[in-house]
Amino acid sequence: MGLGNIESMNYFLSMMIDVLTALLTPTVAILGIYIAIQQYRLAKEKHRIEIYDRRMKIYAATLELIRNTNRNADISEDAYYKFEEGIAEAEFLFGKEVVALLEDIDMVGFNILSSKIDVALEAKSTKSGNAKWQHADLMNKFLLFELRVKTVFAPYFRLPISAVRKPAVYNQRIADTITEEQARGDEDIPF
Repeated sequence: MGLGNIESMNYFLSMMIDVLTALLTPTVAILGIYIAIQQYRLAKEKHRIEIYDRRMKIYAATLELIRNTNRNADISEDAYYKFEEGIAEAEFLFGKEVVALLEDIDMVGFNILSSKIDVALEAKSTKSGNAKWQHADLMNKFLLFELRVKTVFAPYFRLPISAVRKPAVYNQRIADTITEEQARGDEDIPF
């Protein structure tokens, strides 16, 4: 090896070090941006899961009250107040239709508790009134709430299509029911 080869090799190595040094800063910047994007996506997904969990607690408290009331043909004060505690933050997590339904359930539940007192008072008195009929009518109204709860809450528990891997046939079938932005995940579905 001659002196010229060594000098050209040193020059080549020096140039390579300069190029790699120059590329290091943009590479670190791009890597930092990529990490920031991934952290944003994870934070967004974590937020969605937290909202989902909070909504599910309200949904479960509502169904528990309805099912226990229908099963026992009566409502207990403890179950009613537990339901009220469970739905306290509903107006911050759901739309107006869910809040209106929960208010209806709350009102009928309160009326059932009141009618229980009226039935007990009527049983002690000698006069015959409508308290038992009113109580039965309220219980019948309560029976109808379960289906309404499921249909009104359902849109809040659907995951965006992009988040769930579905077969192509399923995607083709629902393509007419969602916008292109929702399918890509660009547009937020009430979640």
